[in-house]
Amino acid sequence: MADLRAATLARSRSIRARIAFVTLLALGGCHEDPSAREWPAGTVVAIDDVPVTASEVAQDTLSVLLIEPESGEVQWKRQAFLAVSLPRAVQRTRISSEARDKARRSIEEQFERIQKGTLMGPRQDAEVFGHAMEGTWQVLGLTVWGNAMALELNQWSEVLEEPGGFARVRLLERKETKEPAYTSLRVDRLEASYLLTDPSWRPPDDELQKHRLTIVDPAWDTIVPERVKYLMGVHGK
Repeated sequence: MADLRAATLARSRSIRARIAFVTLLALGGCHEDPSAREWPAGTVVAIDDVPVTASEVAQDTLSVLLIEPESGEVQWKRQAFLAVSLPRAVQRTRISSEARDKARRSIEEQFERIQKGTLMGPRQDAEVFGHAMEGTWQVLGLTVWGNAMALELNQWSEVLEEPGGFARVRLLERKETKEPAYTSLRVDRLEASYLLTDPSWRPPDDELQKHRLTIVDPAWDTIVPERVKYLMGVHGK
């Protein structure tokens, strides 16, 4: 039992070290063009008027790093952008800031009621406050799975934003494997959607063509695939 506990703690420390590494990669590559439109600090690209920041990319990249540890920095960021950062930004363009803020307040209020012991409504079982989900990243979604991989048992995540809504999860069980990509997690999930969509949703080509991509950080010109840049007007329409 002691050996198992030591191995689990070692794996958790390793995952947290990867988070710090990914954050440094994302932040270190941000060099904005001062002659461009003024965007929020840390913006790497923008979808219409919605900025995508280096800190968001750092979180999105975590899951990809765990799934594809043999890939390099550019591929990690590219995959995270296509799978999470881009779909989430596209969804943000389709709603008002008020609707998104309302969903964010909802997830925070749910968590506050849990902390105070005043959460009302039916529950699956005594240990679950939201609803239980179990599986690998294909089931839980990249955002939830990647962040939950760094949690200790019974620890809550920070507020996470998936394409279409917010979530907060608590790790209930971890089924370790030699390869992190195949690790199955059981989580207690709170959620507040601002658009009804699957967290794994990706915008099709005709949706991408409705939006304009602006590359703010020049380094991202080689990270965003040429096909996406063409569809989203970087090379003109």
